[in-house]
Amino acid sequence: MSKYDKTLYNGTVIDVYDVLDAWEVKNPAVQHAIKKLLQPGERGHKTTLDDLHEAYQSIARAIDLETDRSEEVVNGDSVETLFGGRFL
Repeated sequence: MSKYDKTLYNGTVIDVYDVLDAWEVKNPAVQHAIKKLLQPGERGHKTTLDDLHEAYQSIARAIDLETDRSEEVVNGDSVETLFGGRFL
């Protein structure tokens, strides 16, 4: 068992990749943030604060990626057009 494995109440051993797969997390930046948030400061080489900062940066990148994808909507309408210029 590695430091990334967790044993569930029923004895099943899982890791973060099992969680990401079960929830079908596709955005790589969201995947990175989740990994950081599940064990901040516990992986041995970075502090909790370091991991939280990196998760924050990953979430910001995930928003950028999702915004870029959303701007490619049907009929060519941009997110700004669809939502009146407001970021949701």
